Amino acid sequence: MGEIDFQLSYVFYLAGSMTPVFIVVFLATYLIWIQGAISILILKLKSKKYPKEIFKMLIASSAAYALNILIGLVFFRQRPFDAHGITALISTDHLDKSFPSSHASVAFAIASFVYFRYKKNAIWLFALAFLVSVGRVLAGVHYLGDIAVGAVIGIFCSWLFVRFKFFS
Repeated sequence: MGEIDFQLSYVFYLAGSMTPVFIVVFLATYLIWIQGAISILILKLKSKKYPKEIFKMLIASSAAYALNILIGLVFFRQRPFDAHGITALISTDHLDKSFPSSHASVAFAIASFVYFRYKKNAIWLFALAFLVSVGRVLAGVHYLGDIAVGAVIGIFCSWLFVRFKFFS
């Protein structure tokens, strides 16, 4: 499975290396901040209790990030640029493990939290989460499998927080 994941991810990396670098950097590094700001704006416009909603969304996405750290300790996977000698298209100074993708987890946690509250408004947030995730593969810092598992973790954590009404 690892070889198939690398081969598919490598196709994305090749596409990323043919894309203007500023686009890949924007998708992989900065778009998640815009997605977060849009989600806060949606919650502020839709809920009278928006400070509490924003807090819950931040806790759910933080839980997804924390779960990623724990999973990464148990199932450590080298990043594609380390394992296969490719050149990452973004800064790699702070990067350690590849699996699962924390960017995908947080981006999908944000999108799904809003989805579970306000379905109509979340389609754009899911599109942004997808673009953030694809940007990470285009940049050569994640495999597609890292992204898929990260997305599932993010959705699951938001579902838990909404379903069981944590911090209600």
